[in-house]
Amino acid sequence: MQFLFPNQLPDDFSAAFNSFNPDDFSGGPSYDNKMNFLNLMANTGASKDEILEMYKLLFHDSLIIEAIEQ
Repeated sequence: MQFLFPNQLPDDFSAAFNSFNPDDFSGGPSYDNKMNFLNLMANTGASKDEILEMYKLLFHDSLIIEAIEQ
């Protein structure tokens, strides 16, 4: 960022990211976002197993996973 904005950011700008936690700024992905992800993956030609594996990695606490695996 400092390369893109020379002389516009403080010298310790990168230190601010050491304590950055995305969960502090979001309630997590919405149902619509999860469904959009599934649609995008399905349209790439990925297999059901590949889609489920990626979904688990991204949305590990999703209730949809429990329903699918039952």
